[in-house]
Amino acid sequence: MRSLATASLAAITAYCVACGSSTDARSPGGGAGQGGTGGGTIDGGSTGGTASSTGGTAGSTGGSAGSTGGTAGGDGSAGTSGCPPLPAFPDENCTGYRHTGVTLTPYSGAATITEPGTIIDGKDITSCLRIEANDVVIRRSWVRCAGGRESTTTYGIAAGEGITGLVVEDTEISSAEVPSDCRVGDPPLLTRPMLLGPANGARLTRVHAHHTRSGINLGSNVVIEDSLLLTNCNPDPHGGSGEDWQHSTAIGALGGTSHVVLRHNVLDNGAENASSSISFYPQTNFGGPNDDVTIDGNLINADAVYCAYLGYTPSEGERPNTRFRITNNVWGAKYHADCGSGAPVTYASFDLASFNAAYPGGWGNVWSGNTWRNGEPYELSDL
Repeated sequence: MRSLATASLAAITAYCVACGSSTDARSPGGGAGQGGTGGGTIDGGSTGGTASSTGGTAGSTGGSAGSTGGTAGGDGSAGTSGCPPLPAFPDENCTGYRHTGVTLTPYSGAATITEPGTIIDGKDITSCLRIEANDVVIRRSWVRCAGGRESTTTYGIAAGEGITGLVVEDTEISSAEVPSDCRVGDPPLLTRPMLLGPANGARLTRVHAHHTRSGINLGSNVVIEDSLLLTNCNPDPHGGSGEDWQHSTAIGALGGTSHVVLRHNVLDNGAENASSSISFYPQTNFGGPNDDVTIDGNLINADAVYCAYLGYTPSEGERPNTRFRITNNVWGAKYHADCGSGAPVTYASFDLASFNAAYPGGWGNVWSGNTWRNGEPYELSDL
């Protein structure tokens, strides 16, 4: 069975409140703030417009799409985007805080957010954040907090049990310290940029995450769009001694996750000890199969055996994921000609008929419009 450093309930509840000490020395200056209305404002720029109270949710849950406008209902699509549309993909020029022109100021608020509707805007945040209130908005900021050694589980932003309405936009998330060589030693890195597993609703737009051991842990009712999600620093502290070490992903869920939209992102896992870029494990101890997931219009690369793991292990009592819509993605060749060194996608116990068959009789999944990096179609029969 696959093992993850965060695959235990103890890891899910271990939140980081450690602080770094450095401040931003690379702010580009200028720029008008997007701001927003709501309680507990911590504003680093001029305000205007209104922030969504829910930030939108995926699938049938609907909701408004946040400060960029538009409506996220039905399939979770959003309004105006700051990143160029397909065939282009997000990069550093349209994600994170830098492209907004904001000048960051030091964040002096609490590491644990307990005021509903809090808005954090234009801040250099050197403490890891724990979100324990609904409708929190973090925009045009940099979360770069102190990570931990191998045995310490830390998250840049960790959403608490049942939290809804979290919005993170135009924000960069990284470890406070970035080692010169990510392949050796045991540097103090964040385990993941974000923990969303315990929560119940979040929208991420134009997020740039990098230099963490693994990627975002997904929860239900999550929309992630126009984001640059890089997992590129996962050294083996055991020096290849054969001891168990986590399998890194750019984004993933351990089981029981539903109503998720991943649209027009770069999902890139070039880390040591990589498992994949996208992993949806239907583990029985985390709720079983994942359901109702849209993976649309992403650029996917991984220095791993597979670029995506979407399978299940019947011998361990697992059942297949259901209602996955995998459409219009580009399976890249940045690290391997077939995206992964073994194959782009793995479906353990793969059943093509069940994959296509309507739910609930079959898995109810859809595969359409996917291509290789050179533009040639990537057909379901190629799996």
